[in-house]
Amino acid sequence: MGVDPVGQIQQVAFRCPDPPLVASTTQLRELAEHALVLGAGMTAVQQQRLSEMQGYYHFMVGRLEALLSEYTAARESRRTRP
Repeated sequence: MGVDPVGQIQQVAFRCPDPPLVASTTQLRELAEHALVLGAGMTAVQQQRLSEMQGYYHFMVGRLEALLSEYTAARESRRTRP
């Protein structure tokens, strides 16, 4: 019986409370939010860029979480079929 590296990676990834891609994207969103709070002394252009960054990462975190949930549900559905 051979080793299934893809299966092993998936098992580890799905046991993680926050998969690495979601976690790192969330950290970037939080960084942008924190910088916006501290950015009162920044130029209007810098504040606008930070605001766009925060919006982008807010969007990405939501989509990544939804995508992962959808994939997990589909994967579980395939597993339970006879």
